[in-house]
Amino acid sequence: MGIVVRRVLFQGWGCPLVDNATGTPATRGAVSPRSQNMTARSQLLTIDEAAERLNVSVRFVRRLVAERRVPYLKIGKFVRFDQDDLDSWIAAQRVGQSQPFVVRISGVS
Repeated sequence: MGIVVRRVLFQGWGCPLVDNATGTPATRGAVSPRSQNMTARSQLLTIDEAAERLNVSVRFVRRLVAERRVPYLKIGKFVRFDQDDLDSWIAAQRVGQSQPFVVRISGVS
């Protein structure tokens, strides 16, 4: 029979995180109510998933991130994309229909 070790997450100057609902220390991997709401609203995508959604290569998505041209989140060393932010960014990239270009030459009747 193995020993189960629970680790307590620490925040700030050694103050343990506490589960507000039960008053017990939160364990590693515990999900806060705020992050539960975020995952209920939208899903975080990996670089591969974002590339597939945009129908571009992973290399191109990495370049967009490096140039800060696309909204992204850094979670530790990992880059993630909020699905709603990505949808808004896609909509903002839409180029509207332009007016026809008319050349007017002055002095000609």
